[in-house]
Amino acid sequence: MTKTKIESVKKTIYINLPDWILQPFSSARVETNAAQIVRFVDPNNAGGDLRRCFLHSINQLQKFRFQYLEESMVCFSNCSQPYEKLTLQHVMSRQLPLDYVYADNEHEHLASATQTGLDLLHEVDESLYSAFTTIIGCILFGKCPTLAGGSVSDIIGVIWLNPRRDWRTIDFAENLLHEYVHHCLFLEEMVWTIFSETVPRMHEDDALVTSSILKIKRGYDRSYHSAFVAYAIAHFYLAIDERSKARELLSGALETALELRQKQQFLTEHGRKMLTELITGCMGGAKC
Repeated sequence: MTKTKIESVKKTIYINLPDWILQPFSSARVETNAAQIVRFVDPNNAGGDLRRCFLHSINQLQKFRFQYLEESMVCFSNCSQPYEKLTLQHVMSRQLPLDYVYADNEHEHLASATQTGLDLLHEVDESLYSAFTTIIGCILFGKCPTLAGGSVSDIIGVIWLNPRRDWRTIDFAENLLHEYVHHCLFLEEMVWTIFSETVPRMHEDDALVTSSILKIKRGYDRSYHSAFVAYAIAHFYLAIDERSKARELLSGALETALELRQKQQFLTEHGRKMLTELITGCMGGAKC
């Protein structure tokens, strides 16, 4: 898809949906939350490059640390340091397979394909790309037979990817956006608090909600995340003119959001406001 076509499609989408970017993953909100973390760690911080300051600060708050480049670019790492192996294992939430390391001759393709996916996100939404590069400091690659990647709430700033051989540029962009939304919500929870109950409580039977992504019952917090992820990916597909895929995702996001609304006791007032905004966004997007 050419940049000209993307720009043309973007213009149409933004006329129909001028406010499709929900607050938690808007660039302004992400940068505000990142700055809050910086000030919490160092109240005397006088400013400077927000990405560098945020990644340094978040590394001070988290048990599992990660390496990142100070320039405004993603650091592609392949567990060259011992602590990176522990970090990857935690992000993957499992024992690492014996063959988890990508071979040296695969690194160039991984870096190039991932950057091409990021370039597509940049063409679709420059401000979202800017926010992505502000809070994501490291993309770790590790092989796994069952999963294509992931993120965890106690290692904000690190995305794990395990790209499939048949991934296109669109697939890289979609998966990067998917993980970015998780990190935005992790930050939102850290700074403003979304959920009113503990994680174990939200995984009890009466708290389970159908996930927009996996279409199975999951913990309240995970299904909440899934609805926002589906919404963001839907608008990515709208922007590249894949409307059928977008409508399917928006429908799933709305179904999950309405189910979440029936169990709002698991949300703070802030979490409820976010959910209301999501439902409004889904209903507006479904008209496209």
